[in-house]
Amino acid sequence: MKTKKFWLTLIGEITFFLVVFSALSYWQEQDLLESNTEVESLTAITLEGKPYTFPTTKMADKTLIYFFAPWCKICHISIGNLNILRSQISAKDLNIIIVALDWKSKAEISDYMKEHDLDFPVLLGDEKWQQKYKIKGFPTYYVLNEKAEVLSKSIGYSSSIGMLRRALL
Repeated sequence: MKTKKFWLTLIGEITFFLVVFSALSYWQEQDLLESNTEVESLTAITLEGKPYTFPTTKMADKTLIYFFAPWCKICHISIGNLNILRSQISAKDLNIIIVALDWKSKAEISDYMKEHDLDFPVLLGDEKWQQKYKIKGFPTYYVLNEKAEVLSKSIGYSSSIGMLRRALL
């Protein structure tokens, strides 16, 4: 009898957690770009100093654009999941672009990329990027289709499984 009560309690607690988590995610994401919205073309300088316009005319089937701030503790925990995601989906099936926001120097971003062993294109974003993509917290990412329309979005920590799920939608 105690075993049945234990399992019912556990299922109830897990259900409660999932409902609260889903409600918080919905609340956090409500101010982000709407699904099916086509993103505006913006230009930034890459970490290597070259101009880069996004979205490009030749988009991959899907692109994950990941916005972070180097001081963000959650970004430090979450950004490594991009490497795990890359091991699950090839570059031809999912393009990954990282946009640094709220940064102080190129060296700060370069050190951040080395610290996390990341080998993705990095754009040095500014307030215009932050406004156009409605970034209100870090990390934030969008998955876009080949027409640069929003397929999915997330704000805050996302596991590699969460990123993979959104990228495969």
